[in-house]
Amino acid sequence: MQRNPSLLSQIVASKRNEIVSKKRRISLSQLRTQTWAKREAVSLETSLSRAARHDGRAHIIAEIKRKSPSSGTLRRDLVPARIAALYEAAGAAAISVLTDGPRFGTTLEDLAEVRKTVKLPVLRKDFIIEEFQVLESLLAGADALLLIARILTPKRLKALLDMTASIGMEAVVEVHDEEDLEKALQAGPRIIGINNRDLDTLSVDLSVTERLKLRLPAGCLVIAESGFSGRKEIERLGKLGVDAFLVGTSLLKAPSPEKKLRELIGGTA
Repeated sequence: MQRNPSLLSQIVASKRNEIVSKKRRISLSQLRTQTWAKREAVSLETSLSRAARHDGRAHIIAEIKRKSPSSGTLRRDLVPARIAALYEAAGAAAISVLTDGPRFGTTLEDLAEVRKTVKLPVLRKDFIIEEFQVLESLLAGADALLLIARILTPKRLKALLDMTASIGMEAVVEVHDEEDLEKALQAGPRIIGINNRDLDTLSVDLSVTERLKLRLPAGCLVIAESGFSGRKEIERLGKLGVDAFLVGTSLLKAPSPEKKLRELIGGTA
């Protein structure tokens, strides 16, 4: 399948440079010796399980970011720890923090502050391509991290997935098309994220989840990502058996993010 690699390849290239810079300050072996790596993570899988759902409410992973390539600045007054507390009080199932500073305005330092503030699972979203990033995710306080199938070889995806599990963290393996999904399933993930946004073009299509959900094996936890502005879209994909929904932009652009979150969660509680 021929793809336009321009946007995503630029992001990955800059990420490689960022990792090189970080390694000048601390090595991979030094990261491994950090004692906080022994802490017990909060399970994202448990939080998103069907057993945890009640009263018809949707599991929403509420995202934190200051800006995005597709929407520009989202919330100039954003304080990540404060918005995370609001999300938790409003009923979020988990918190996602986008830690790619140049493109999304939020960092690992922001994630660390969020971890200190909430009891919910905290997911690190970034363009993770090396073991170094897996360890720094744990040390910053992430309970789970995102692995994007499109930017990883099958061998690298499997290695990062196995490493994540070995240090007590969970991984969401993100896919956007059949090619991504085939690669992901070979690695054997427990949680699949279906991104309705094409990371090469930034276009959004909810039918991506509708199409790929049918190809997933039973027992695989499914998160639909991107494209949720109202309860209608949540209900549309919820009928397919999607377990959770990752939402960021529509929450952060709303006058009251917590009120918007309660609307998306729905239910009678």
